[in-house]
Amino acid sequence: MTHALDTQRNSFFYKVANHSELFRVGGSYLEDFKKGVKSFAITSLGQPASQQKTILGLASFFDHQLDLKIGIISDNLFLGPFKTIVQASSATEMELNNGQGKIAVHRFHGHFSFIDLEDLIDQAYVPESDFPQTLKALIAQFDLVFWDVPELHKIHSAREDYDAIISCFEGLSIIVAKGHTRKEDIERVHSFFEGYGIPLKGFLLETPKIAAKKSRWWQGWFA
Repeated sequence: MTHALDTQRNSFFYKVANHSELFRVGGSYLEDFKKGVKSFAITSLGQPASQQKTILGLASFFDHQLDLKIGIISDNLFLGPFKTIVQASSATEMELNNGQGKIAVHRFHGHFSFIDLEDLIDQAYVPESDFPQTLKALIAQFDLVFWDVPELHKIHSAREDYDAIISCFEGLSIIVAKGHTRKEDIERVHSFFEGYGIPLKGFLLETPKIAAKKSRWWQGWFA
């Protein structure tokens, strides 16, 4: 699988022409992980399926490289590429804050644990709970966490719910669609998360080839 750092344009810019290239981009994330970064946020401007494929590609890269507990948090577990994997997972519960709370988890054959973002937000409304501490305790149960970040309009509609969650991000990657994503929209997303002090990891370029890719590209990676 080929790496795609486009040094001609921008040191933050990764061109992902196919999922083989995406798999190699994982090397850059691995470098960050070795430096102590463990909470990666992935967002886009209207490409939710690409977000999920990106997360699966990166999570699979780490799964092949290291023996890690990997958490994937999304508000779309039963839509898009996640759906088939989550349906094949084992449903269980994870204790939070020394047993004071619980949250549903879908464990995929020892590879990844999927958590519904809406279930996590519900923890903010548990009486006498400390939501930031709950998030900290949840993240501490994993070696690595990937966040499938909703689009800005959804975050803006429930800003208070997302403030503590966004503060958990340690790096942000933005997926942009070649020929479709406007510069001003990219800047708007970047500026929003920059306001929380979230560093920009970089951009991932989705090409039409990726957009047309069918859903089960990941299955051969779990042999």
